[in-house]
Amino acid sequence: MSAQKVVILTGASRGKICLSWNNHIIKADSIGIGLAIAHCLLEQSTNVVVVARSQQPLENLSKQYPGQVKVLAGDLADFSLGNKALDLATSTWNRLDGIIINHGILAPVKKVANSEADEWRDLFDVNVFSAISMVCISIISGPI
Repeated sequence: MSAQKVVILTGASRGKICLSWNNHIIKADSIGIGLAIAHCLLEQSTNVVVVARSQQPLENLSKQYPGQVKVLAGDLADFSLGNKALDLATSTWNRLDGIIINHGILAPVKKVANSEADEWRDLFDVNVFSAISMVCISIISGPI
């Protein structure tokens, strides 16, 4: 069976959610929305490139939905990961219909006076600049 859409989903290793692709309704717990989004998309016959630091939950998805999931594990502070995800989607399914940017980190959760600048740089690399990198790859790939 050929799926209708191809989506890259970051931060897909944890979560509980209910999502309706057509109505854009999301109900989620406080963390780990990505895995739940992946399940909902896969149940709607969407092909998904899942990206997260934790590989095992992604592999479990791949086993549960054979042929619909491609796994890419890595740290999204590595800006090349977005291009790798795009290459994986297009080499497997010849297209990309969307990107769901869902990843993020919380550290450092402490007083600024007690933290180092490098800790904040890591947070911005993952939460801000890697998201911008993902948006840029969507521009490179053409209209989504």
